[in-house]
Amino acid sequence: MTTEPTIMAGQGTYSTVSVRGIGFAPSKRSIISNTVSLQEKLQLEPRFMNDPFLREAQKRWDKIYFDQTYTRESNGTCKRDAKVDHIGDHIAKLLKKVHRAQADEDNYNAFANLTEEAVGDAAIYRTQLANTLGFNLKSRLGHVKTTSSDLSEAKDLLIVALPQDYTEPHEHRSARSSSLRSEVRNVGIPAMHMAHLILTNYCEVDPFMSHLERLADKPGIANVN
Repeated sequence: MTTEPTIMAGQGTYSTVSVRGIGFAPSKRSIISNTVSLQEKLQLEPRFMNDPFLREAQKRWDKIYFDQTYTRESNGTCKRDAKVDHIGDHIAKLLKKVHRAQADEDNYNAFANLTEEAVGDAAIYRTQLANTLGFNLKSRLGHVKTTSSDLSEAKDLLIVALPQDYTEPHEHRSARSSSLRSEVRNVGIPAMHMAHLILTNYCEVDPFMSHLERLADKPGIANVN
């Protein structure tokens, strides 16, 4: 499959820049390379790469790298509530990364993890939750913007984004009711999106590109020349 790279959704930040004194932003060449390789690996039509939330790319990425890690239904699809719980596990890990970066803002490794991993992870979990629970990101959150770069606010939002009964051990959690799914859909997903935007502001990176670069970080997708 040969396609022309389409990067309209994230044209805001192409060139390598100094991010809080550390150069992390991807070069235009790496962006185009990763865009092409993602399209080929996931067999995406160019129009899917114009989606600022990369919904179709995320669905196909999940099938390769994420959905196979927990129980599937008999028809091969993933159990919805199991997937929400699994995403919750990852949101908790993301929260720890943000906390470490905030606790020591001069720590190079903590900031590197925040910029190279956590920002893109926030976008991944947002889109995963939305795809899993039928939340239309484009119509519901496409207009949302913020100028905040407050890591404390981002942490609070990530806590809100955790499934309501996440603090209970897996074996003790009640079966997720429709009301709990509604809570994640209507409160958790918007909180996850806002946390992602705050993190991109703090790290001075483009929201779309942080998502794309993180998806491209898996073996077989990244580093195609």
